[in-house]
Amino acid sequence: MQKEPELTQVEIAKKLGAAQSSVATRIMKLKKNDLIRMCARINFQKLGFLTGVASISTKNEKKVLDFARKCPLFINGVVTIGGRNVVLLFVSENLKTFQNIVDTQIRSLEGVTDVNFAHTVELASPYVGDVVVNPPVSIRPPCGMESFCYNCPADTNYQGSFWRKD
Repeated sequence: MQKEPELTQVEIAKKLGAAQSSVATRIMKLKKNDLIRMCARINFQKLGFLTGVASISTKNEKKVLDFARKCPLFINGVVTIGGRNVVLLFVSENLKTFQNIVDTQIRSLEGVTDVNFAHTVELASPYVGDVVVNPPVSIRPPCGMESFCYNCPADTNYQGSFWRKD
């Protein structure tokens, strides 16, 4: 399913030598137990997006991850062991937005002592993660910070080219 996500249950059953009903039952159980989920991935590079990685030293991993999960430009993150113990992956239409996320938002989070940011040049796979395609527009930043990042898609003043195309 991971290599060929568009296969039907009938096609999977044929490949496995099993009944379609068995495949359907197994998939339903896996979904119910949150072991798999079906989702579409976005090819950010083909859309002209930039991706970037923030490596963060913090004593408050939860606060950093809570901030990131609310950001419509956040793709994924991990908590690691060592100096920079949180790694966040973001997508953006321009470098100025990355600069704003890092310098204005992440650096001001309680417990953050160091941030290293790198604009990614090449991804191992063109499909890297989920992004909020239609973030709700608000008068307050969804991340809970005092001000919107430059060109935040949740901002009523968003001027980019991807979100809220008319």
